[in-house]
Formats: sequence, C-alpha cells, structure tokens
Amino acid sequence: MQKLAANLTEKMLRRKLISPEQAEWCAYLVECKLEQVLCFSVLIALGCLIAPLWEVLLLNWGVVFLRRKANGLHLHTFAGCMLSSLCCELTALWACEKVTPAVAVLLLAISLLCLAAPVNDVNIHFDSDEMQALRGGMQKRLAVYAAVSGTVFFACPQVFGILSASACIIALCVLLARMGLGITVIQ
Repeated sequence: MQKLAANLTEKMLRRKLISPEQAEWCAYLVECKLEQVLCFSVLIALGCLIAPLWEVLLLNWGVVFLRRKANGLHLHTFAGCMLSSLCCELTALWACEKVTPAVAVLLLAISLLCLAAPVNDVNIHFDSDEMQALRGGMQKRLAVYAAVSGTVFFACPQVFGILSASACIIALCVLLARMGLGITVIQ
C-alpha cells in the first residue's frame, strides 16, 4: 500500500497537483483511502457469503456512520484491523439471523449507552475542545440512529436487527479501546 501510495503521490507531484510540502501528507491520505477501499471490498465480498448484499451494505453503512464520531479500537497493523473488522462483521451478520427483535432492542440500548463518549488515543490526540465537539457530534448521531432504528423497527424488524448489530460493533470497539487493547487510549 505504501509503495502504491508513494507512486500515486509522485505522479501528483509531477503533474503539479500538489506541492512538495504536501507530498508526505498526501501519501498518507492516499494510503489510508487505498486501505479503506481494500478493506470494504473484502468485507463486502466475504459478508455476501453468509448474508444478502443489502444486509452487508446496511451493516457496513451503520458501522461507518457511527464510527466517524465514536472512534474505538485501533490496532497496530492493517492486517490486525482487517481481521478484527472481518470477525466483527461476520459475527454480526450471523447474529442478525439468530436474534429476535426483542433482543435487538436490548442490544441497541446497551450499544447506545456504551457509545456515550468518544475514545481518544495517542495517534489521534484530540484536545479537550475537540473531544467536547466529538461528544456533541456523537450524541446527535446517536439520536438520529435511534430515531431511524426505532422507525425501522415497526416497518422491518430484520433491518432493525442489522442496525442494532452495527451499533454493537462500534460499542465493542469502544469497550475494547477503553480496556486498553490496541493503541494506547488517552483518558
């Protein structure tokens, strides 16, 4: 990934799309985006082996939507992140077939409680103002997520179960980070 990102950054430099001062940051961003595309491609492909495409896409949308503000578990390697993401996704998709709507309500409630605060770690290192803004953003996202999930519960319990599973994945990541797994958490 690093080599491909470096080559793409070099091409951007030659075409004068970025300045030399922006090269290191650009290479980092390109590498992150390449990893995301690879990760989601693998997650979606493997998820479709045990669930319909719409369920896999909905689960991954829920995870991405909540994770943007919640943060959570960050592992030291791309392979570790990929493996943990795959385990979470496959477990959640499997559980969606086994969970009744009443259990899904409980899972969503527990997840929402666990997601009350974002996680700060040494690589991200948010200051207190940024953490406050993240908390507010997370609370808004949780309110939207709860409203959408509550509405969907009456229309299609299966979709509600998948949205609950997305929230559970993020809650698990937050809890694991708070327990000290992955990159060091700043309290």
